[in-house]
Parts: sequence; structure tokens; C-alpha cells
Amino acid sequence: MNRFKKIAEFGKELMHTEIHNTLDLITKAAKHLVHPDRCSLFILDNKNMIPWTKLSDRVGRIVIALDAEIAGDSYKCMRRIYAR
Repeated sequence: MNRFKKIAEFGKELMHTEIHNTLDLITKAAKHLVHPDRCSLFILDNKNMIPWTKLSDRVGRIVIALDAEIAGDSYKCMRRIYAR
């Protein structure tokens, strides 16, 4: 199955998903498409200016400094960063 078809199927599934399950669904879909070792989706808390994730592979909630790690670099550059 090509990537575009997988993305379209994901979009259909996302439309029928409760909001509290959306982050988990997005990370699972990303892992299925690009096959990384791990995958985390960070969200910026605009009030406190900290990136956080509800869940991460095998770990619970993570909160980091805005200038820390790949998530912080991605925010500063305003683009995706793929770790290799």
C-alpha cells in the first residue's frame, strides 16, 4: 500500500476518533509510515512556554525546557526535525 493511501486511511480514522485518543493515533500512524525506533509528539504549552507530551514510547508524560532536545530545536526552527 503506498504512503498516500495510508495517509488517506489515517485521515478517515482520525475523523472518527475521540479527541483524547488523537495524540496516540497520530504517533502510531507516524511510526507506521516512517518506521522509527521511537516516536513522541510534543505540544507547546503557550502559557508556560514548555513543550510536553502526553505519552511517549514506553514512558509517560514528558516535560522539557523550550530550548532542550530535538523538540526545542524544532520549535526554534519552526520545522520538523528527523533524528537519525
